This record gives sequence, C-alpha cells and structure tokens, in this order.
Amino acid sequence: MSRDQKITKYPLYPLYPFPKNDLELEQDAKCSKLLHELMKKVWGGNFVSPIEQELKNKKDFKVLDVGCGTTCSWILELSKTYPLAKFIGLDLLTPLLPKDFSQNNLQFVQSDILKGLPFEDGSIDFVHMRCLTAAFTERQWEEVVIKELVRVCKPGGWIELLEIDVDGKSLGPTSKRIISACMAKFENRGVNGLISEEIPEFFESTNQVEIYAEEKYSPIGNWGDELGKLVSFYIL
Repeated sequence: MSRDQKITKYPLYPLYPFPKNDLELEQDAKCSKLLHELMKKVWGGNFVSPIEQELKNKKDFKVLDVGCGTTCSWILELSKTYPLAKFIGLDLLTPLLPKDFSQNNLQFVQSDILKGLPFEDGSIDFVHMRCLTAAFTERQWEEVVIKELVRVCKPGGWIELLEIDVDGKSLGPTSKRIISACMAKFENRGVNGLISEEIPEFFESTNQVEIYAEEKYSPIGNWGDELGKLVSFYIL
C-alpha cells in the first residue's frame, strides 16, 4: 500500500481493528510478522495438514490463504518454498509486498469473504485461515465464513484454521483482569473470544468434512523463555 493511499472503512467489519493511518499500518505489519513467527514456533512449522508431498511435487496444487494480511508472511514464505504450487492470498487490504517480489506462482485478490469468496465450488486444494477471531461475529462464522471455506475446497482437499484464545487458568491477577476486559469488549460487540471452541461444530454442521482438532498450550510471560515473551508481547 502506497503512502498516499487512503485506508478504506469496511461497514461489514465494525469489530476488526483495521489500521487507520500509516503509523497504524506499520504497527499492524510488525504485529503480523511477529504472529507469523509465533505460530511457527508453537506448531513447529507453517501447517499441520499432510500436504507436504503435494506442495513439493504436484504442479498447480492450489492454496488459498484467507485474510493473508498486509505483510502476507505465511503465503510469501510458502510460495518461495514450493515453486510448483499455486498460491492465492485474499484480504480486504492491499498487500505490502517486498520490493524484490517476483514470484509468478503467487497472486493476490482483494475481496470480502462475507460477500462470498470469488472462486468456484471445489476449486482449492488447501484452504488456510488463521487468527481472525475478532473479525467476525459468531453468527457470521457459522452462517457465512465456515460454509464459504467448505464450498471452495476440493473434495479430498484440506481446510486448516488456527485461532488463539486464552483460558486464563494459569494467569496471574493482572493478566486475568486484562483478559477479562478484552473478553467483555468482544462480547459487547457480538464477538465470541473463544470461537475456536465452536468452530468444529460449525464444520460438523455442514455434513461435508471430517474434523480433526488439536490444541497447543503456550506460556505467557518472561518465565516461558523466548516463546513466552513472544506470546506475551502479542496478546498483552
């Protein structure tokens, strides 16, 4: 996004904290890059679905990253690693691409999932989306988002969602107050801060997918070494 480009307001997304100016755009980019590194550390890589061989060897294996963000860290890294596959990054905002960007196996689409993904039924081999808890109401998750992800995924393909929530069981009093305030703010805006607990049921209700759910627990704070510091900086 160029410096003279205006930040657009999105009426369907009053919940999501889109950047409002260049400074916030830069901060959002830094946060997105941090999140990318955090997720890789927690999950031991960029994905958990068994698609490594297809990405390496299958020409035109199609990957869609919904909500790729302005930095597009996840899809940029994968498109460089797997040159045979085809990658599509989708977001409401224009991507901030590196000056040396030259990959011909990666394209970007500016679109809104709440208005329907601009792809044919069963056209994507691997659908990826992460960390968009605050972007949608619970009703939007159930009635639009999940159904659209399932619709565009090929039969036998894979859909991978990663969301962050905080159970608060091991937090100290200060952190608990912060998390409680965040959850209350989410609730007031119609957002379920623990939507990850509901997502498997939303998928199950489509009667079109087999579901595998996994949880990873991460430390929050300096006591958790590098990972704990990363999580603390991102969440708190």
